[in-house]
Amino acid sequence: MTHWTKEDLAFKGYGIDGKSIAKASPKRKNKHPEYDLQRQIVNYLWFKYPDLLCHSDLVGINLPQRIRGMYSALNPRRGHPDLMIYEQRFIFCGLALELKAECEKLHKKDGSFVSEHVKEQADYLDKLEQRGWKTAFAVGFDEAIVIIEQYLKLREPIK
Repeated sequence: MTHWTKEDLAFKGYGIDGKSIAKASPKRKNKHPEYDLQRQIVNYLWFKYPDLLCHSDLVGINLPQRIRGMYSALNPRRGHPDLMIYEQRFIFCGLALELKAECEKLHKKDGSFVSEHVKEQADYLDKLEQRGWKTAFAVGFDEAIVIIEQYLKLREPIK
């Protein structure tokens, strides 16, 4: 079990602006768990590392069909990671994370990916890894933060 400071725990339910992040009601299924997860992680990063260069992808957000079409035209490759951290560490040029909500699974019982989309995401991460990126899938807030913190603690880039 991970032990978090008081400040860290604030990001599990609240944004950096102090507003509550939408949580699923026990009676109602959360419609945007991946968005909520991305928002929590980005708020954590902005608070703890204000100078960190990172980008969170819009794919986890339900966009109107017209905007979705425009976005797809500009980004035709499927499987782009949800979070990109543009900070060199050790031999890596950055960290690419594919985020999954706690309720999501990556693999079936037979070990294959649960969907063609998750396979496309894994393939994209493999291509980034071949180009010098550190890549990973992260399921939930705790796992994502552990991966990010471990990456950021790696030695500074080799010059």
